[in-house]
Amino acid sequence: LESKLLPDGYKLRPLLESDAEFVDSRWPYRSKKSLVMIRKQIVADNRNSTRTGFGSTCLGIEHRGRLVACIMRHTNGSIGILHVDEDHRRQRLGEMLLSSATKALQQNDVAAFAFILEGNTASESLFTKMGWEKMYSGKKGTGKRRAKRLWEFKAE
Repeated sequence: LESKLLPDGYKLRPLLESDAEFVDSRWPYRSKKSLVMIRKQIVADNRNSTRTGFGSTCLGIEHRGRLVACIMRHTNGSIGILHVDEDHRRQRLGEMLLSSATKALQQNDVAAFAFILEGNTASESLFTKMGWEKMYSGKKGTGKRRAKRLWEFKAE
């Protein structure tokens, strides 16, 4: 993995089953069932990357041995749960996670897509910077919930 591009003390690595609680605790949409779902997805991703020889799409960045950032591929195939702990932001960790997960999908010849809640400007800015495009959905959010918008990676 591309740890050489990270600041000193940081290491990019595949998520482990033991990282599921970290991921779940940072996900604002966690539920009673989300920890089990996250754990299963990490195990499946590790199995798949071992079998295919391609990179992992469930990734973490640790700092001095402690996990501080993550990204995952959901069971529906979308990229999500991108999180960087507050004290470690502004160091391009999110860029590294998104770039690495996107490359792994491309190696597997799998479409890269994500759903971003309308108004999540930090994610929208990052995904745009990294070559992703917001796709027209034709729908507007109604009620109190913000609409999820489809984003796709557009290879050069």
